[in-house]
Amino acid sequence: MPIRNLVFQRTAGETIILNDTITITVLATHANSVKLAITAPEDVRIWRGEIYTTPGQAMPPKEVPVVPAQILILVDEMFPQYQVCLAGPETEMIQELYAGTNYAAALSMAQTHSAALGVPIVDETGDAEDRAGIEADWREEAPADDNP
Repeated sequence: MPIRNLVFQRTAGETIILNDTITITVLATHANSVKLAITAPEDVRIWRGEIYTTPGQAMPPKEVPVVPAQILILVDEMFPQYQVCLAGPETEMIQELYAGTNYAAALSMAQTHSAALGVPIVDETGDAEDRAGIEADWREEAPADDNP
């Protein structure tokens, strides 16, 4: 069966309908680009030409966004700092919000995000005595200043 090649000229807001089930709408045109919206049944594969390699290739898996379930305050074991991050339900880190040596700043950042998102804070840094010991260790491990 021969492949048909049709050329259309459309302006913003105009559509093209394919096979009664696929609608292509021109959203905007610019000097050297066109913004399109494609509405099609779920079983229709839609690829950008630069990533399509093989007829019948499987669609890449959809990334499912992880919704923050908690705000974690941690002691970073690699660097002498506190970390505040958004975490999912099983403590997988979604986004780092703060990294620094000031616990009060870390706690303030956590409280702000907790109130905005309505999720609890999980503080894994211990109590004030634990944090004082951690910070004393950081001072001991800090490199000596070579400048007089």
